[in-house]
Amino acid sequence: MDVRVFYFTGLLGSGKTTFIDKTLHDLDPQLKSVVVCAEVGDEDITADVPVVYTGKLSWKVFDEVQDKYQPDIVFIEDDGQNRPDINGLVKMFPDNWFLSQVVCMVNAASFEHFINTAPNQVMEKIMVASMVIINRCTQQLADYLRDQSLRMVNRDAEFWLEFVDEHVENYIRDDESYFDLSGDMIEISPDEFPVWYTEALDFPDRFEGFTVNLDLMVDHDEDTPEYDVAGLWLMTCCEADVAFYPVACKKGMLKEFETEDMVNITAIVHRTEWDAYQGEGPLLEIIEARKTETSL
Repeated sequence: MDVRVFYFTGLLGSGKTTFIDKTLHDLDPQLKSVVVCAEVGDEDITADVPVVYTGKLSWKVFDEVQDKYQPDIVFIEDDGQNRPDINGLVKMFPDNWFLSQVVCMVNAASFEHFINTAPNQVMEKIMVASMVIINRCTQQLADYLRDQSLRMVNRDAEFWLEFVDEHVENYIRDDESYFDLSGDMIEISPDEFPVWYTEALDFPDRFEGFTVNLDLMVDHDEDTPEYDVAGLWLMTCCEADVAFYPVACKKGMLKEFETEDMVNITAIVHRTEWDAYQGEGPLLEIIEARKTETSL
């Protein structure tokens, strides 16, 4: 019989043990569950299930769990100091184990501290997750976290905000925009570009027909013959991890500029499907473009 494995990552104090324990109490008692912990925190598993503590996750530990308990479900709680290695983890599984989900837990109250002091440790955990749960939220913390555009780090994951009163909200603003959509023009500063970019990919129709003004860097990419391309280089988790986030523009509208020219663009937003977006995203019909004093 196949064994479903749920892998939990997150810094110490992020709520991994508490979430696993709540889940275990809600499971069908007929299911045989086991928890494998590579971290000993302040909380304990109170559910009546076997808990295996280990200093290191290994194929030997997993084989012993399989042989001794014959589980239906395994919860793995990794050490918050470890860098998640999902491929390496799966290679250590017994043949009948399969990874159902990678869950990253984030403590909203300590997020700002850790993102300032250990950004790599935070982001490398978010990057591998299929679901990110940000707990202990207040409305103020939720607003702050939404403004961080964490979805840019991992657009394939579900993001959820769990509040101190235990109600849950989707991280994505599905009923409101960060930007004022009441006027004729949306001014997008470089600091706001990550917010706009993520929102435009999550809700491709939200900005359709609006006029935007923003500064972008031209990138004449021979591998993208159907569009002109502009975008910005952005730091996703640390200075050593910088990526270019491209925006499609109608062909021929940036031909007078050179690659790496910084250009102030006024454009009408349409939508298009593009591999670089992994789905739909913005297509700029440029009304006016002028080279700025800043260049990269």
